[in-house]
Amino acid sequence: MCGLAGCVRPSGGIGVEDVARMSGALVHRGPDDQGVWISPGGIAGLGHCRLSIIDLSPLGHQPMTNEDQSLWLVYNGEIYNFMELRSILESLGHRFVSRADSEVIVHAYEEWGRSCLERLNGIFAFALWDERSQSLFAARDRLGVKPFYYWVGPDGSFAFASQLKGLMQAPAFEAELDLESLWWYLTLRHVPSPRCILRRCATLPPGHSLTWRSERRFLETECYWSAGEIADRRPASVRTAATEEDLEALVRDAIRQQLVSDVPIGAFLSGGLDSTLVVACMAQAGARVKTFTIGFRDQVDEVPFARRVASHFGASHEEMYVTAEEMQRCIPELPDVFDEPLADSSVIPTLWLSRMTRRHVTVALSGDGGDELFGGYGWYADLMRMRPLTWIPAPLRRALAAPGRLLPWGKAQKVLNVLDFKDWMGLMRNITGCWRAPELKRLMPPINPGNGRLTVDRRDAPGCGALDRMLLHDLTTYLPDELLVKVDRAGMSVGLEVRVPLLDHRVVECALRLPPQLKIKGRSQKVVLRRILKRLVPDEWIDRPKRGFGAPLDSWLKGSLRWVVDQYLDERRIRAQGLFEPAVVKEAVDHFQKGAASHYRVWALIVFEMWAERYGIC
Repeated sequence: MCGLAGCVRPSGGIGVEDVARMSGALVHRGPDDQGVWISPGGIAGLGHCRLSIIDLSPLGHQPMTNEDQSLWLVYNGEIYNFMELRSILESLGHRFVSRADSEVIVHAYEEWGRSCLERLNGIFAFALWDERSQSLFAARDRLGVKPFYYWVGPDGSFAFASQLKGLMQAPAFEAELDLESLWWYLTLRHVPSPRCILRRCATLPPGHSLTWRSERRFLETECYWSAGEIADRRPASVRTAATEEDLEALVRDAIRQQLVSDVPIGAFLSGGLDSTLVVACMAQAGARVKTFTIGFRDQVDEVPFARRVASHFGASHEEMYVTAEEMQRCIPELPDVFDEPLADSSVIPTLWLSRMTRRHVTVALSGDGGDELFGGYGWYADLMRMRPLTWIPAPLRRALAAPGRLLPWGKAQKVLNVLDFKDWMGLMRNITGCWRAPELKRLMPPINPGNGRLTVDRRDAPGCGALDRMLLHDLTTYLPDELLVKVDRAGMSVGLEVRVPLLDHRVVECALRLPPQLKIKGRSQKVVLRRILKRLVPDEWIDRPKRGFGAPLDSWLKGSLRWVVDQYLDERRIRAQGLFEPAVVKEAVDHFQKGAASHYRVWALIVFEMWAERYGIC
């Protein structure tokens, strides 16, 4: 993968040093090569940091241009069908000078314009400056695997970068906290796209493109792929729905395509269903598989399961046990790695896994996406059991929930709070969320967070059943805005490219067309994946409970990490900051320490405070 950055200023005057400062903040994403290009008059500037994966020669240098130097590209990602597209483009008269997939994007846009996105199969974020029209065209892959931040300045300038730390180095950039985005972060544990924690900044949503026209200072965004639309078009007839055989064929083909690399490649292996399937298909595709696993001596140990899978498929296996003390040492680094608040405890082991893996390979395949596509989380079954609650009239539900606002935090309050929802998605948020709206009203200054809804085109697919709507919600929010952010930042912090074959858009479209009973049936989850895997590994490896990958923050924050709570949630610090109500913060800490609540609320506040301190916000 790589890091990209750039800016456009209608009045001109952008210099090499301006762009180099932005891309220099992203050098961890691309340590192999750096490049800057400035347009005539300094109207546009593009910067790039390269992690060389395909065509390691200098011919893959970016920013990259076409034959007449009218188009200039910076790109982060991998196009898995680039050889197929290259053949088509060569037959149409395009000339190539490298073997890099990035050059295919330049010529694909030159030939097909915006519609080239429909032909790309891969994970990507790119920006392409058109010197003739004086406009910038940018796009992000369908599932949001690769990031793209942008900023519109008060002077009409436009800047973009792979990460927020690069955007912060843009000329005339001023960092100011966005309170609505903070509200969403505390609700969800992540900042949802297209929002950003800083004002005037945004993320390009998955499956979207944008065009910035310099002369008119006009920004246009467009959705070119929507999981919601595809789910809503699912055939009503079982005869025309996707099948287990369709899915297996697509998964195998996606993994075969993603094995293309000019550098060493491996796989994350937890021993769970998703990573086991990826490793099995890699081995059967003829790859020399290298697998990587970490374990924690003071938790349930997954390493033996991963070791058996690796041995079964003849993989070269590396494993590491990490102590609690070692994991805790990386906590002060979190704001530098995740330069926007992210309160997911699994970021800590993911960092360790990425660092261990990078010592051996440059590319790793991961099983991410399987839970959201095939129903792997326990809360899906919980929500299905609670479905009858939606039949109770909303006024009656709210009346039943009212006493919960008067009770102290604890199990009784949590049960009553579940009843306080407007719709199906509200019930889901009550089960999976962090801080709830009534609590945030006491914690923060009064704001109106978009009436509790996200402001991006993420179609709810009303034609789908309850289970498919839950899966779709997580596929379009939780997955790209939390899990894929975690994996991208952790991997790229050490220059490791992580590929996600289960999120090949063909696999996703097939999964969206599967009947619900192939996902969850009774108490059995990921039904279709279990069926496929039973042809590849012993049954007892499949029929075992799902294990989490998070750090044990409940015990840490009450013990060896108590100093983190005391330092960042100190009453004097909170009062001096003036953002949160000290009494509510103290109440949250007290209830956590007494065991009346889990670490989620407290950890979300700590992560934000660490981030605000690191970047001088508030």
